[in-house]
Amino acid sequence: MNKAKKNAQILMVLALIANIVIFIQEVRYFAENLGNLKGAVVFFTFDSNIYAGIVSFIMAFDLIECLIAKRRTAHRGVLILKYTAACAVMVTFLTAACYLGPVVHLKNLFKGSQLYAHLLVPIEAFLSLILLERGARLKLWHAFFGLIPVLTYGIFYIYFVLNHVWTDHYHMMLTDPWILSIGIAAAAFFLLSMVVAGVYMVVEKVAGK
Repeated sequence: MNKAKKNAQILMVLALIANIVIFIQEVRYFAENLGNLKGAVVFFTFDSNIYAGIVSFIMAFDLIECLIAKRRTAHRGVLILKYTAACAVMVTFLTAACYLGPVVHLKNLFKGSQLYAHLLVPIEAFLSLILLERGARLKLWHAFFGLIPVLTYGIFYIYFVLNHVWTDHYHMMLTDPWILSIGIAAAAFFLLSMVVAGVYMVVEKVAGK
C-alpha cells in the first residue's frame, strides 16, 4: 500500500470513529427527549441534531463499505449529505451562541444534553467533514444544498406560527414586515453554507498537494 492510499485509509477510519461518536450522542439526545417529542420537534436544535445523527449513521455505513472495498473516499452523494448536516448543526451552534445567547444565558444553552446539541455535535460534524471526509469536490453553489435543512424547517415554522400552532419562539416574526427578518436570516444562513463549502474546498486543495 503506497503512502497516499494508507493516509486516505487512516482518514477514513478516523472519519468512521467521528461519525459513530456523533451518532451515539444523537441517540442519547433523542432518548432524553423521547418523553416530549411533540415539544422538542418545534425547535431547530432538535430537528438539526436528529438529522445530523441520521446522516452520521448513513456515513458510517458508507465508510465501512468503502474500507472493505478499499476506496480512498466515501461516495460523493453521502459526503454532500454530510455537508448539509454539518451546515444545519452549525446554524444551531451560531444561533445559540450569537442570537439566543444574549437572551438566554449561555450556561443554560450549553448544559446537560444541550451541551452536545448546541456545541459538541456541531463542532464534531464540522471538523469531521472538513478534516477527515475528502472527495466531495464541493463548489460554492453547493451552498444551496446546505441551505435545504434550514429552509425546510423555515417553511414549517412560518406556516405553524401564522396558524397559531407554534409560538414564535425564535422571535423571527415580531418585526413588521416580518418577511424582512426572515430574509435576513436566510441570507445569513446561505453565507454560512458558503463559508463551510469554501473552507472545505481550501482544505481539500491543500490536502491534495
